[in-house]
This record gives sequence, structure tokens and C-alpha cells, in this order.
Amino acid sequence: MEGQFRSVSKLSKWLIWIYIILIGLLLASIAWGFVYADLINRIISGEFITETEIIDTESIYGMIGVAGWILYILGMILFFTWVYRTHKNLPSLNAGGLRFKPGWSVGYFFIPFMSLFRPYQMMVEKWQASNPNVDIANSESWKTSNTSPLIGCWWALFLTNGIAQWAVFRMGWGGEQLSDLLSATNMTIASDAISVGLVITSIFLVRRISQLQKTKHKLISSP
Repeated sequence: MEGQFRSVSKLSKWLIWIYIILIGLLLASIAWGFVYADLINRIISGEFITETEIIDTESIYGMIGVAGWILYILGMILFFTWVYRTHKNLPSLNAGGLRFKPGWSVGYFFIPFMSLFRPYQMMVEKWQASNPNVDIANSESWKTSNTSPLIGCWWALFLTNGIAQWAVFRMGWGGEQLSDLLSATNMTIASDAISVGLVITSIFLVRRISQLQKTKHKLISSP
């Protein structure tokens, strides 16, 4: 075994709490997105809308969005820290023949083209190498262990979320008409809904892998 095992229990708990709060903000953003879309529809239909109502609606929607992005960025920082630490733990869990290094387990998220498949492969390796239900004495027995459809679901939502956010950015900056703003708002609502699914899936993934590593470490450490 190489290196020293570092528990990620506290880190994963912090990350999960951030994700839970983020889900609440995303749901609030979805709800207020419908309010904002309705406001735009009313303006388009020619209904008289006071300036105060427009300013208040936009302000609340904007504040929810800013708070959501702050938590999203904080969550991503903690998530990548978790990815790094859990991958660095693998050698201490007697997992040999690893394909990915801790640094690259994070780095591949930011490399064009590679980011479309390498993080998924890394997460599969992390899951399998953390599995305690293998021959612990054999450092490469993890390679034949089962993976989980949860990883595929998480990665599909991750990619879909990225596409949706890119679409929101393009639509938000590309249009000048109220109809363009309405389309961007509806796309934002859809993007937030996808984000809710991604965050929920991420919670299950982080929790499960953290538990697997904790269990495997206990088995290795027991006399």
C-alpha cells in the first residue's frame, strides 16, 4: 500500500450540505423563473405593468441567481477537492494498477474533448477501486468488480447540464427582443431543472463512494 489514507467524511458532509442548500435555491429559481416568464408574457400581450413590479421581479430573480452561482462555485471547489482526495486515497486502499493520477482526476474536467469521457472513466475507476467487496490482498482485484448505473446517470446529467448552461448563455446575450428574453428565461428554467437532477445524483455519488472508502479502509486496518 502507498500513501496514507485521509478520511473524506467531513469534506463529503460539507459538500452534501452545500448541495442541499443549492437544490433549495435552484427550486426557488425555477419557481421565480415562471413568475418572470409570466411577467414577460404579460408585457408582450400589451398588459400594463408598473415599473415597480418589473424592478422587484427582476431584482428577486437576479438575487436568487447570484446566490445560486456563489453556492454552485463553492460546491464545484469542494467537489473537485473531494475528487482529488478520494483518488489519492486509492493506493492506500491497496488498489494497484490505477489508470488515473489524483491531479489528472480533476484536470480532465477542464481539457477540451477529454472532458467528454475521461471524468466518467475516472469515476468508474474510483468506484471500483474503492469497493470493499473484493480480494483486498490482491491489489488489482478491484478491476473485475462491479460498477454502478449511478455513475452513468450522473455523467449524462453533467454533460446535459453543461449544454443547457451554454444555451442559456448564448440566448441571454444574443437577443434584444422580449421574445428572446422569454426564450432565455424558459431555457434557464429547464437548465435549473437539469441542475437539480445533477446535484441530487452527485449527492448519492459522493455519499456512496465516501462510504465505500471508509468501509474498505476499516477492513484493511483491522488486524
